[in-house]
Amino acid sequence: VERELRGVRLIVPSVTGNDTVANGERRRQVAVVGTTAGFQKTRQLKLAAGRFLPPGEMERGAAVAVIGSKIAQELFGAENPVGRVIRIGSWRMRVIGVLAPKGRQLGLDIDDMVMLPIATGMRIFDLSSINRINIEMRAHTDLDRTRERVVALLTERHGEEDITVITPDTVVGALNEILLALTLAVASIGAISLAVAGLGVMNLMLVSVSERTAEVGLLRAMGATRRHV
Repeated sequence: VERELRGVRLIVPSVTGNDTVANGERRRQVAVVGTTAGFQKTRQLKLAAGRFLPPGEMERGAAVAVIGSKIAQELFGAENPVGRVIRIGSWRMRVIGVLAPKGRQLGLDIDDMVMLPIATGMRIFDLSSINRINIEMRAHTDLDRTRERVVALLTERHGEEDITVITPDTVVGALNEILLALTLAVASIGAISLAVAGLGVMNLMLVSVSERTAEVGLLRAMGATRRHV
């Protein structure tokens, strides 16, 4: 694919899934990504301890893992996870690295994620092919045109358009739509609250005046002016 697409700097295959990660009695459900050493470059990840996944062929996969900072904190506390063994489902993996805090990136919470060699990930999830490709573009590349070429090339190879392309612009657009929906929801709630409060005040004033009708009539009969009332 990389040879047939201009403007592409690096293509990194990966497989994704969810599984239980445990250290002794501490366990939690997290995202698990099987990938290659190039994943660190495409996602611009930094290490807080240890090293990233070793380079190697896709067919070879060691029982090693790189974990996010949140997982390291929850499973090991103040201890250093590097060199320790964790369980991913029924598989035992040795931690070789811990990522520095990164936050969310293109829909993935990097701090709450485990990375394995891609061949290891495919064995864990019983997959015969990859289900995600990370593409790093060269500077000043036409993103829309490259996106169209990627879709066309994969559609030609698969015989049908069975892929979804996610770009930074797509994520930003989705976030803007969510923020707009939240803004409209908050505005609607505020308008309803103001309407209810206004009706409550009007009802209170009406009740107050109705209860004092006889008193007002008596004052007017005795010569009191509107100002006095």
